[in-house]
Amino acid sequence: AGWKLGGVKEKYIFRADAGDMAVGRRAAGHNIDTKEFAISCAYFDYSDLDDDARIKAQENVTKFLATCLTNRDNIPSNSWNLVVRCFASICYKYDYLNENLAADSPFRFTAAFRDIPEDIRKRATVRFPWNSTSSTPKLNGIPPHTVQLAKLESIERKVEELEDKLIGRLDNLMTDRGFSSTQFKTQDIVDALMPAFTMINAEVAQLKESFNSSCPTADSGVIVDSADLYFDEDGGVFDEDVECVGDDGLVDDESGDISAARRELRKRKRNMKSAECVKKRKYLVGMHHSRMNVLPPNYVFPKMTPLTLTQNWLLGCVKRNIPPLATLCSKDVLHLKSGNQQRNKMVCVMRVIKKEARDKNVWIEKLADWTPEKVMEMWDAVSPVLEAKYLRNVKRPKEAAWSNLFKKMSDAKAFRKEGRRREGRTV
Repeated sequence: AGWKLGGVKEKYIFRADAGDMAVGRRAAGHNIDTKEFAISCAYFDYSDLDDDARIKAQENVTKFLATCLTNRDNIPSNSWNLVVRCFASICYKYDYLNENLAADSPFRFTAAFRDIPEDIRKRATVRFPWNSTSSTPKLNGIPPHTVQLAKLESIERKVEELEDKLIGRLDNLMTDRGFSSTQFKTQDIVDALMPAFTMINAEVAQLKESFNSSCPTADSGVIVDSADLYFDEDGGVFDEDVECVGDDGLVDDESGDISAARRELRKRKRNMKSAECVKKRKYLVGMHHSRMNVLPPNYVFPKMTPLTLTQNWLLGCVKRNIPPLATLCSKDVLHLKSGNQQRNKMVCVMRVIKKEARDKNVWIEKLADWTPEKVMEMWDAVSPVLEAKYLRNVKRPKEAAWSNLFKKMSDAKAFRKEGRRREGRTV
């Protein structure tokens, strides 16, 4: 309440952070009567890396977060540590969240959760006093009896490790002296067989490679990646590198005069090119709702902000097998409730965003050239314009739903103006 307590009480209560931390641990659901009460918060552990590798790993985390957060440069340095700790908690609980979050949870489609690199996720961890490292945050708010339990646990673990080390040392000594062996010791047998294993593995790898190169790769289970897709004027995408294939499976030739040898050579080259293309593909298709579809059977359009819509429109999510929403056609969303209606609204919103981005010279025509960094760069350029034009009366424009932005654009006749311009060009 801001009352003055005076003297010793005020200094103790307002400067003893450990008390607040102990309350925080209880509020988190930890049992104060167990040694696990001393658990650390989630953090990124770099204790196994040298100085150069540690700095590089920290830069990777910072770089990834910069692609997820708007106005990264405006975040105070004393708040950045909190951002990193929150992200570490997401990484540490990633598998649990991925299994238990609802399919339409907006958090699933945020940049901070969608495609977290594996090398970043695996470094998120928690520790206890008995297995802490040089990277573990300083533990505080731990009652004295919990500290004693933690020390007892540390001693027990050291005793167990000492027992294992003694047994291992005795085993090594007996192996070195040749106990319980007739002619060869265990390591000698392994050393004798290793060259044969290496030769067999090399031959198997060579046979596998020759078999894969001689067999054309099947195409029934994959969908084309967005490597050669471009945006058209209607907000859709098209493929620039489509070849005309005849009924005989060969590329149409105007002359019609091809020797058998050249025809066979072209066929082999085309098979090799097809195999290379398949290797680059990322998304699998499946049969559900009576048709082949790249979207998961339980997919639904989530609640998204304009930024989240832009990120999913241009990038998609490889881990969840969701391609960039820009690549979806009307047939892909027929099984969704109001699927085509929502998709058409998204197309309208993204058409306006594309126009503003082109005016700012930050739009990229080729879909495959978009990266998280370039999406955030584009968004930082166009978001002030969108907020000024369409979200002036919204209290928290950065948290507004994309459907709200669509309504504001519709009220401002942003789509009708675009249509009239087209009619004028046609006339």
